[in-house]
Amino acid sequence: DRRQQEARNMTEPILHHYDISPFSEKVRLIFGLKGVRWASVIIPQIMPKPDYTALTGGYRRTPSLQVGADIYCDTRLIAEELERRYPLPTLFPGAAEGLHRAIEAWAESTLFWPAARATVGVNAAHMLPEFHADRAAMRGLPPPTPDRVRAAGLLAEAQLPPQITWLTGMLADGQDYLLGDRPGLADFAVYHCLWFLDR
Repeated sequence: DRRQQEARNMTEPILHHYDISPFSEKVRLIFGLKGVRWASVIIPQIMPKPDYTALTGGYRRTPSLQVGADIYCDTRLIAEELERRYPLPTLFPGAAEGLHRAIEAWAESTLFWPAARATVGVNAAHMLPEFHADRAAMRGLPPPTPDRVRAAGLLAEAQLPPQITWLTGMLADGQDYLLGDRPGLADFAVYHCLWFLDR
């Protein structure tokens, strides 16, 4: 019936993202775990993003989640909202929520930034100068030269092996996931960093 379809369309989550966005990949994995049907709006990778920033009230990072008239920015908030709306299967299997959150916080700071800088550094010559300028502007910095991006990438690469060793140790007993026998938030937070590095 048409009214039921319209009601479903109003509550179907819409992810505003782009393909190579690592934080978007984290949310896409959560949708997959929970079996959530979702819609997609592809946004630009760099500014200007006039439609997106109007929608988000000036938030420029990627992704954001739209459910009806509600907009959720930041993947930690998005994960909380998806867990609230779709509690099963949970994002916190095998361990307390706090442990999943602690690994998420570590992954999205200590692991993510070296992985991102190493990825961008290796690909510095293949990326548009506008990309580097956009990311520098987001942090209030002047645009870097490709040589500087490459040098930062090499420094970042050196920070990765100890962290990869630590993760490998967490899986040394043959378990498939970081905190038990099912995937959860901790896995997705780690995976999207490594996914970006691999891409």
